[in-house]
This record gives sequence, C-alpha cells and structure tokens, in this order.
Amino acid sequence: MKDVWGVVCSSMCIVHCLLTPILLVLGASSVGIAFLESEWVHIVLAVPMVTLAIWSVVLGWRSHQQAKPLIFAGAGLILLFSSLMADEQYEVYLAVVAGLLLISAHLLNLKLVKQTTLQWA
Repeated sequence: MKDVWGVVCSSMCIVHCLLTPILLVLGASSVGIAFLESEWVHIVLAVPMVTLAIWSVVLGWRSHQQAKPLIFAGAGLILLFSSLMADEQYEVYLAVVAGLLLISAHLLNLKLVKQTTLQWA
C-alpha cells in the first residue's frame, strides 16, 4: 500500500509541476499561480514523497534484495532536491523526471515484493 501511495504522491507532484506553467500560459490569475508556487505547497508534496520512497523501498529491499528500486528512488530523490535548488527554467524538468523515477521505483518495488511473497507462499 505504501508503494501505491508513493505513486499517487509522485503523480500529484508531476501534475503540479506541469499544471503551473500551463496555467501561466493560459493567463490564470496571479493569486492561483502564487498559491501553486508557494513554498508550503512544495513541502506538502515533497514530505510524503520522500517519506514513502524511503520507507517503502527500503522495506521492499529487505524482502526482495534487488537494488534497482533503490537506485531509481535514490536518483529520483536527488533530482527532486536538485529541482528545489535549480534555476527556475530547469526546475520543472528536474521535478518531472524525479517524479517519473520515483513512480518507477514504487511500481518495480511493488512488483518485486509481490513476486517474493508469492515465492514464499
């Protein structure tokens, strides 16, 4: 279930990152854009993403002993933190790739945990 929530949170991050520039282009009100770009929105999205990635992938690794989900999650988290410090022109690209890597890590982790569980059943 942690991996499912990780996919949901990472997907919400991607939608947020892609929606904000689109709304700017469409001429959305500055109040709405200010809300989407506020720091607390980034924290509300990032905290569960980081927590779920570490929690679920590490627990999954204990079960399946495969490094690929750890590598994907690690790269995704590095890019996520990099996006917060990057120039504005690169922020969206880094965050979207980070979200995709985290989604991949969660889906692969979920698959490997299920395979391991079935082998032991």
